[in-house]
Amino acid sequence: MPALDGSPLNSAAAIGVEMEKLRDTVYPQFNQDDTLMSRLPVRNDLKVSARLVRIPLLVQPGATFGQFVPDGTTNSMGTGGGSIYDEGVATPVYFVQSCQVTKEAEWATNSTEKAITDVFKEEFKTNLRQFRTNLEALVASSDGSGTLGTIVTVTSSTQYTVSNAQGFQAGCTYQDWSALGGTNRGTINVLTVDLINNILYLSSAGPAGAAANDLLIVAGAPGTATTTYTPDRYTSASIAASLNGTPALNQFSSSGTWFGIPRLTYPGVLNPAYVNGGSGALTPQTIQLLESLLQRANGAEAEEIDEFVVMANVDQVTQWEQLGLFTTSGIATAFTNQSKAGEGGDTRPDYLNKNRIKTLAGHELITNIKAIRTRVDLINFKYWFRVETKPASLYDVDGVTVFPLYGSDGGVAPTQAFYFVTGMQLAQNKPRGSAYVDTLSVPTGF
Repeated sequence: MPALDGSPLNSAAAIGVEMEKLRDTVYPQFNQDDTLMSRLPVRNDLKVSARLVRIPLLVQPGATFGQFVPDGTTNSMGTGGGSIYDEGVATPVYFVQSCQVTKEAEWATNSTEKAITDVFKEEFKTNLRQFRTNLEALVASSDGSGTLGTIVTVTSSTQYTVSNAQGFQAGCTYQDWSALGGTNRGTINVLTVDLINNILYLSSAGPAGAAANDLLIVAGAPGTATTTYTPDRYTSASIAASLNGTPALNQFSSSGTWFGIPRLTYPGVLNPAYVNGGSGALTPQTIQLLESLLQRANGAEAEEIDEFVVMANVDQVTQWEQLGLFTTSGIATAFTNQSKAGEGGDTRPDYLNKNRIKTLAGHELITNIKAIRTRVDLINFKYWFRVETKPASLYDVDGVTVFPLYGSDGGVAPTQAFYFVTGMQLAQNKPRGSAYVDTLSVPTGF
């Protein structure tokens, strides 16, 4: 009798009747922070048109002061003078977050029996958050040109180490410029973003010539610091080429313009308090110096000293926390007395408390992962504001917000698109009301 040997009913054979199990929660594998954007609320009185927004300033007093003898007509008191007013200008720039979903993806997930998430509806929520996140990247790091970061190392044609990967989004296209106003080397298409190690992986080879210190700029920006805006035949002004981020609003310079006003018109006036960190670590003395400079510029009792908030990347937050990693004896060493540590006396001391700091030098701290890593800003929101032509919302045509796409033959494709758009600009009306320190070191190992 022949052997009755056959194949066992194994897992592969039974897979056709097995039920699938799936965790019913979907978590994004990327950040969706908008910590600074959310602190700049829209004001109804700052809705604007396409014309220039005027930013009035009382630049300096013009009256004269001196000693005189009030006896007779030979000692004149002079004619005196008046205060000097001037105005900066700004105008909104426009941004779009575009998304498309195929009909099959919509139909396959449009009920709880089919999927745990209705991807069509979920895309609206996800992309609104992502829209704000991309705007936040510009708010935190752009100098007005739309620059999001620099290339640190070109590891390969499809792998760049960058100054701060937190400002970039997978699936997006960015421009590679040798410098502002320099050579536009081309575009990069980001496949994935390593947020921990600051690496961009590209979906295809980046442009030829890409090198360290190249600027990575938001798509659509002209690659210059400023651009000439002429809304009508009578008006022309120099304005920011893209969104004014913190480095533009809080910028110390002896050249260029401040919202269209040449800085050399009022040397030393249109600047915030500033300290060059000299590649050193952030220290309490640095903050004290910034406070002293704010007092010099605004007065010893000026409200700027009490009202500012501090914005810093996690690297500088860590640097500040490390200043406090000491035991009560003043220094932590291998010989620290541990006999009284813990409740039972047999537990090693824990040198690090559970929660990260929420204040810095007694001021509210905004920890912003998109901020420039070597910089700390002291911001007074009393003087910072947002102007809008178009509040962030879905693009619509007569109430329609979802649009069909079309195939190469002109027929309707089974794919639909929607767009989040905004027209906005950030500005401020007291450059001396804020302060910052830059060129700080990053803690070792970070």
